[in-house]
Amino acid sequence: MDSAVVRPGRFHSSYCSADADVVIKASDGLLFRIHRLNLQANSGFAPPDVSTSVEDPACFDEPAEVLELLFKYLYHTESPFPESWPLELQISVGCAAHKYQMGFAIQSVENTLYNMYSGFVVEHVQCVGEVVVYAADYMEDELLDDLALNLLLPSYSTIKRYDNPTLCFAYLLYRNNWVDAFKNKRKAEYLWRDQDGDVQNIYLYMWSWLRQNPSDRRDVRFSECLREVRAMQNGTM
Repeated sequence: MDSAVVRPGRFHSSYCSADADVVIKASDGLLFRIHRLNLQANSGFAPPDVSTSVEDPACFDEPAEVLELLFKYLYHTESPFPESWPLELQISVGCAAHKYQMGFAIQSVENTLYNMYSGFVVEHVQCVGEVVVYAADYMEDELLDDLALNLLLPSYSTIKRYDNPTLCFAYLLYRNNWVDAFKNKRKAEYLWRDQDGDVQNIYLYMWSWLRQNPSDRRDVRFSECLREVRAMQNGTM
């Protein structure tokens, strides 16, 4: 492809090829020149009347830092490395990929989120809310259920800051169902006590138990709690 630059300064330096026939404007004003054939082959966004004019570009809602990474998936010349992006950017690119139906980007970002945040890693507990909110909207139930296991540790105040009532109610139901499941299965109150007989944090105890016992991790599913909450909110129960 011709790599000539068109009016540098107005266009993103990596997306300004002279033969690119689509002009896209980010929410913060930076312009991108993209090849229509790449859009058609790798996304669901390429209507016949998409703008080719600098004066009247196709305006996207996403900022340039998101589009810059998203558009890498259109060309396959440079493999994006979402593992190196901050979580907020991973989620923003993932949401945009769903919006514009970009399958390669969706798979790349969601594989990264799952691989990075589905394990029992204490350091990830404080950001599990962002990951679960995204997964609840876009990812398969099995993946969501694995990611949600880390919801056993953060406090309600941590989850409440996401200002997402559906997540808050599902979180409370999920933790309550796990307590019931453990009481029914273990049938022994001493399991909540440590070697000195002191009462443990029951959620930390359950999280630690599930970390060591994978066969028990499907006893309670966050996806089912989420469906129950949504059904109550919609008045369909």
